[in-house]
Amino acid sequence: MPEMLYERHPPFSWATISGHCWVSLLHALLMQFLWRASFLTAMATFCFARPFHTSSLLAWLAAVATSDPHEYTRALLDVTSLDKAIVAFISYVGALVALRIVIPLVLFLYRILAFVWAHLLLGVVLYLGMLVLMAVLGEIADVMIQRAKYRIENYTWSIRNEYYSGRPLITIRSFLYRAWNSLLAYERRLATSKRIARLLGRKSYDELPPFTFSPINPASQVRLLEIKSRTFLSLPTANLVVYNIEDNTSIPPYEVVSFTPTSQPGDEPLLPIVLNNRRHAISSETHALLHRLSYFFGPHLVWIDALCVNHADDEEKNLEKETGETMLQNAHRILVCLGESLLANLGVSVVNTLILSIWHNDIDSAVEYFYALCEYPRSAIEDGVLDGFRAMMDHPWFQDSERFRKVMYCDAEVTFLYGNEALMKSYLMHIGAVFEAWDEERVRVALARRAGNRGLRWPPRAVPLFVEYAKAEKRKEVLQKLKAMFGMEGFFQEMGSLMGRIRAEGVSGDEGEGA
Repeated sequence: MPEMLYERHPPFSWATISGHCWVSLLHALLMQFLWRASFLTAMATFCFARPFHTSSLLAWLAAVATSDPHEYTRALLDVTSLDKAIVAFISYVGALVALRIVIPLVLFLYRILAFVWAHLLLGVVLYLGMLVLMAVLGEIADVMIQRAKYRIENYTWSIRNEYYSGRPLITIRSFLYRAWNSLLAYERRLATSKRIARLLGRKSYDELPPFTFSPINPASQVRLLEIKSRTFLSLPTANLVVYNIEDNTSIPPYEVVSFTPTSQPGDEPLLPIVLNNRRHAISSETHALLHRLSYFFGPHLVWIDALCVNHADDEEKNLEKETGETMLQNAHRILVCLGESLLANLGVSVVNTLILSIWHNDIDSAVEYFYALCEYPRSAIEDGVLDGFRAMMDHPWFQDSERFRKVMYCDAEVTFLYGNEALMKSYLMHIGAVFEAWDEERVRVALARRAGNRGLRWPPRAVPLFVEYAKAEKRKEVLQKLKAMFGMEGFFQEMGSLMGRIRAEGVSGDEGEGA
């Protein structure tokens, strides 16, 4: 399936806004003055009176909950219908809120002016008193702002010193990250509790038999992991289903998960899951991956090397690479999971800013933004943003360049999952254009100066790979334009095969002369 390129769709055009805003304003005025409905009644009226907009908004919310941009195509038939629904809903709610705030405010001001007009001398005295009070409060506000700035600067520099000294930071983001991990750990503890299991009428985790792989013929069969829907107070649950790999028509659409563990086996404790109604323990990174892929709206069929291949079986282990390539070629979608990280959202924010700079301006503005981020004085938060971007571009998954090419140049949809963010490969193509346009030595010197004694790997693993991918996509786009312009698909195919034969004959001739 081709990917949806959202950047090709101009969102919220003037025609969309002007065509749907006035209807919502008129609807809000009727609710306020004619029907005199409450806010909840007015919202329910919007749902019944405008069912198409309501269905588009609900479908969009359901698609966002799946955390994958490609899932939007399952819920939305037309992207422009979502724009119309958003414009209609925001203008309607905004008008309702404004009418409920503006009308009382106008009445209040009218009463004040009427009182002042009836008591003119008292009004003048109150006006002069307000001027004096505003002057005093202005001086107090200036002093408070200066003190706040001083404290913020001291706090920023203390964070910066702790950061460069290597001590762990206690920031709001890190606190929320640790709180979320603690909440997940507490949920796992409750899910494995015998009391909770008896309360919910199911077997406890300890009462389940241990998981063992059922034997298959790895030359003709493959296991796919069917991840069950996520429920509260339950462990990640999945089933291994065996399919015949020789008959592709019998295999339903599935996704291949490609990820590289960032920790060594044994460094972190194993976490529990339920696999084929049996207890099983996996690494924390694989556990987080299953938790991420367990959608609320139905099962999820994936192929994961860590769970779908029995590494204790020598025959399966020997055919592991061949099986992986076959599954990659026939996959409906490829999910590149870069894991969970405290700096994930910060790193993706740099990617989003660079690409938005390209879309709104040009490639030069994106490069200048990155220069400014690297060279100009920054706060501790901006240091974290840049370090998150470096960690993303230097992720161990990009170390295998051959795997990168197999994933990025295949015909399947590709989505990168990093933290809470999902990025499509057509979106990341623009990052390669930025890497191609920047002054590599200038960026290297700036980053090395900022890194200090923490060291710097240059270039990051992903930089040359994304540059190569961006160039290949440009060549592909030019070739498609030429084909469409001249209608010479067959000619280009013949020329390509002819050049391949000439190149092969030249190589064989050189070898003959050398012999």
